[in-house]
Amino acid sequence: MKIFISHSDKDQAIFQTLCLVLDAEKIDRWNTSVMSAGDSLSEQLQRAISECQMCVFIATRRSIESQWCLAEVGAFWGSGKNVTLFMVDPDLDDSVLPPQFKGSLRVSKPQDLIDQIKQKFIKETNILNAIPNSVCKRILSRKQLYIESRILIENSNTIHDTTWGRRSEDMSLEEKAERESYRASIGKFLAEGKSYRELLTAEKRIEYLQDSLMMKEKFPSFQCRVLGLDISTLAIMDLIIADRNRVLFAHVSSDDPTASVKYLVVHSEPLAELFLQFYSDAWRISQNLTDYCRERSIEMRTEQLDKIDTNEYES
Repeated sequence: MKIFISHSDKDQAIFQTLCLVLDAEKIDRWNTSVMSAGDSLSEQLQRAISECQMCVFIATRRSIESQWCLAEVGAFWGSGKNVTLFMVDPDLDDSVLPPQFKGSLRVSKPQDLIDQIKQKFIKETNILNAIPNSVCKRILSRKQLYIESRILIENSNTIHDTTWGRRSEDMSLEEKAERESYRASIGKFLAEGKSYRELLTAEKRIEYLQDSLMMKEKFPSFQCRVLGLDISTLAIMDLIIADRNRVLFAHVSSDDPTASVKYLVVHSEPLAELFLQFYSDAWRISQNLTDYCRERSIEMRTEQLDKIDTNEYES
């Protein structure tokens, strides 16, 4: 996301100070120094509008009297893009502001402006790169993956899950312990009657199907459907969506789907809604777990069913 700063040439000191603040926060902005001398001002403004998603107007007595500033702000309004007034002049109030500015979003402190820009980042543009680290976090180890997955499940009422990857091999004792804790959290979640959906792929994954049959037998709230193909080669791999506002997912960052797998956990309603639409589309074309297994003579492993004790999941 890129920010356009509308200001009077007579307010250069304020403009340069604001630029330093934005640069320190790594917020991209329109760079007036790259303007081409051969292009008209109107052409360059149109280019700025097309590249920038938000306009910050440095509101001073000089800028509100500038016809060019008013034209810049009006162009952003006309394109349907956000305009925020940065009220740096304490003597400005509604009585001296042009009528078109009245009712506009305004801030007077630099930190409030930064917060407003970041909120705009989250809602309307590259969510993964824009949201703060407290909202978007990379998962750096398999142990942490199980911990973050368990935390999501323990603090949710609805879960949309996928099982598209392959079972981990050569796990350490700590990783195995965290995996068992994560799986126990699923059992407790289901024992409480909460809504849990699992969408899995069946290609070379009979053990997954058998485990899901077992879960379905024990927990009526467990819903499972099957996609009869291998999706593990897609860019988006495993996925957990919690309560329509948090997502944990794996993605690949190279042409080789077996390499460079990255895990992220993100707190973002827009991103969760996007993934839920993707999940719903896949769910709609999938097949009921029981029907799928019956057609292929896949049976539940009764020895594992006997090991499940729902009492241990009761709170």
